[in-house]
Amino acid sequence: MDVAAGTAALAPTIRRVALPDDVVLDFVPAGTSATNAAGLYRTARMADSMRELREAYDVVVVDSPAVLAVADVMSLAMHVDAIVLVVRSKSPQKQLAAVRDRLHLVDAPLIGCIFTRAQLDEGVYEYAGAPSTNGSAPPKRRSLRRSAPAPAVDAGG
Repeated sequence: MDVAAGTAALAPTIRRVALPDDVVLDFVPAGTSATNAAGLYRTARMADSMRELREAYDVVVVDSPAVLAVADVMSLAMHVDAIVLVVRSKSPQKQLAAVRDRLHLVDAPLIGCIFTRAQLDEGVYEYAGAPSTNGSAPPKRRSLRRSAPAPAVDAGG
């Protein structure tokens, strides 16, 4: 928030963490809490900071609150190339539809979902296209796609 608010420059806020196998992760912490985060994300400072990060890094990941919880996510959507939603498994369909609709309103570039708390011991699942089973009968496969392409959704899991 400090960078978007203009109370800190981007470069000094970047932190570096060394991970195993000589992997290095740079990140910008959230900083001071702001009462109008959504408004700050729409500033020229935020756009400039995101542009600077894109030029300096191969991949920039932005973590955000749940789509339905706060307006911040809609304001952040204008600064990203793609959105991957994190969805708690068995989230209510109405909630997922509301998220999909909200993202669609701002033309958010939704590319997929990650499901958390899924029960993988309930039958067959696929990994890299290869079926795997735990001995139980495979459930019927259902398509998550509609006949016409529509954006996926997240309840913030």
